[in-house]
Amino acid sequence: MHVAVDTVGRDVGRILQAVSLLLAASVAVVAVNGEFFAIPAFVVSAAVMGGIGTGLARLCRGARPPKKPDAMVTAATAWAVVGVLGALPFVLVAWTMRLQLLPGLTPPLNATTRVFLHPLNAVFETISGFTGTGLTMATTEGDLPRALHWWRSLTEWVGGVGVIVLTVAILRRGDGSSGSYTLYESEARSEKIHPS
Repeated sequence: MHVAVDTVGRDVGRILQAVSLLLAASVAVVAVNGEFFAIPAFVVSAAVMGGIGTGLARLCRGARPPKKPDAMVTAATAWAVVGVLGALPFVLVAWTMRLQLLPGLTPPLNATTRVFLHPLNAVFETISGFTGTGLTMATTEGDLPRALHWWRSLTEWVGGVGVIVLTVAILRRGDGSSGSYTLYESEARSEKIHPS
């Protein structure tokens, strides 16, 4: 099986760009809820994910449209990378609370949020959300800061829709290629979707 690495890189980059837009939009939700201590965590997370995604997309911009093997490797890689990078808000908010990085604004770290000081727990939480599983590491969900509760809920919603479906909808190719549909099928989806 031959896989075009540049095609996979470009498409994973586009998926990361789409998810980074969700992180950036989350900053407004966090601000509306008055949890200003969490804003830097979401800004940094969006910048890291968006930077990696944009770098990959630009580096591999001349790649051919994906074929079935490319799309399958793209789907697997995207799930792994989005799961790891999507954990950044959990880790950064927990460490902001632990270290009291914004004195006067940062609430004390509680037992529920403390679990996210360990990156593996945050990765579990994110992968659980993006896969639509819904399992959680939080002992008492109501004790999570609203910012993390929002991000956790958003990952579960995206998981239900599908990361690749969301990306195809947001960053649809305008070149008339069937690459977008091939990526869509790589998520084991067979029903046809049409724009409204």
